[in-house]
Amino acid sequence: MTIRSRMALIVVIAVGSSALAGDAGKDPGKLNAPASPKWEYKALKATEIIDLGKGDQNAGLNVLGDEGWELVAVEPSVPGGRVLKESSFYFKRPAAQAEASAPGAASDTYVRPLKYASAVDVAKILDKLLDGGGRMRIVADAQTNQILVTASLEDTKKVVKILEALDVPTGK
Repeated sequence: MTIRSRMALIVVIAVGSSALAGDAGKDPGKLNAPASPKWEYKALKATEIIDLGKGDQNAGLNVLGDEGWELVAVEPSVPGGRVLKESSFYFKRPAAQAEASAPGAASDTYVRPLKYASAVDVAKILDKLLDGGGRMRIVADAQTNQILVTASLEDTKKVVKILEALDVPTGK
């Protein structure tokens, strides 16, 4: 990051923090009231992202995306813009997303079309493997060959891993 871009970042942060403190034209008693955060931020090294993806950087970025993280910037570790293992990746997501992805959080529906496997057969396997205890619901749509899962984010991640293993071409 160049000195000029670092200075611009400092100016943006300073302006943003003063805007959070309140508006000078409003009630002076509320000037120092803390504002509820709209965004949550995370910085990770490339090696940490690779670890998330179990050796695959793209898979690690997908894991972060599934958790609601949006890539904001990448700071290369060498001049010339090459991304190396020491490079820093900066992410943001709405603060409400963090609450929704917490264990035991409200459920959401995930839809996954299958390329190779039968949705009906895969749904049966998922039902046998995952005893959701009423926490998740798995439905097969035979017409579109899709699996629909209503579960917490944590449980949905388990289902996605199983689907990746099952939806593979057969050796016919």
